[in-house]
Amino acid sequence: MLIRGIATAQNRGEQVRQNKTQTSDSIVSPSGRQKAYYEDVPSPGREAPEVVIQTSDGHKIRSFSVHLRSGNSDELCSSILSLAWVNEHIIATECHINPSLSEYVETDVRTGKSGRDLLGFDFKPAPDASTVAHVGWIIHFARPPEQSYYLQFDEKIVYPLPRGKKPFKQRHLDRGPLVVTKKGDTYTGIHEFAPGFSWSPDSKHLAFIDCTFDWTSDDEASQSPIGERSYQSCSLIVIDRNGKYSQFPDSCRDVETYQNSSIQWTAANSLVLYAHGILRKITIR
Repeated sequence: MLIRGIATAQNRGEQVRQNKTQTSDSIVSPSGRQKAYYEDVPSPGREAPEVVIQTSDGHKIRSFSVHLRSGNSDELCSSILSLAWVNEHIIATECHINPSLSEYVETDVRTGKSGRDLLGFDFKPAPDASTVAHVGWIIHFARPPEQSYYLQFDEKIVYPLPRGKKPFKQRHLDRGPLVVTKKGDTYTGIHEFAPGFSWSPDSKHLAFIDCTFDWTSDDEASQSPIGERSYQSCSLIVIDRNGKYSQFPDSCRDVETYQNSSIQWTAANSLVLYAHGILRKITIR
């Protein structure tokens, strides 16, 4: 059994296929004075999709292709999954790399120049735009032990960490933190986050659901991705910008139960979790 990240990644791949030859819906900037959308490749003289910036009344300001820095050379984003305004002058593009990996690129709409560039998926900028929370990159179609989720703030890995290790900056495509342990054919402590990172309004804390499980391979010798989960448990995690976190165990044990859940902050130090028909109020001390 593969962890949910594969299914999610396949859904993103399906979205790419559905978006071929289409123009996306426009999104309005925070001030309402600009809007943006992207056009897919099929057009004479174009090699890649383009992001188009317009005034609110439809006059074109500029268009540009998104440059990536994940490869060995300067490449263009060949498939755009989504756009989002970070602030009035910066727009973020999520580019499809493979079914388990996206690249998040911020571009200055005034100059067309790229800025922040991150690898992973489930990107969530903080309200003050100072950092982006996201799941770090994982190996495409690997076994669950190699796909254990980990949280990053920009390029810094903050959770989960090996005992005694402080948050650290990931260098390009270095592997994630080594927190999964093995005994025989069983791997212990694999992490999987439910979709839906939620920043506090003051950008100081992030809340999300983390589920852990053990996994036993059906055929360890062949490195097969087929196996069985056990000892599943889930918690709400609230983590600050320095990696200090609080854990609130939940009654549910399966990440799939959180597909329709929501986390809403009611103040800078309080939030509510709605999941599996239960509303839970939590205060951060």
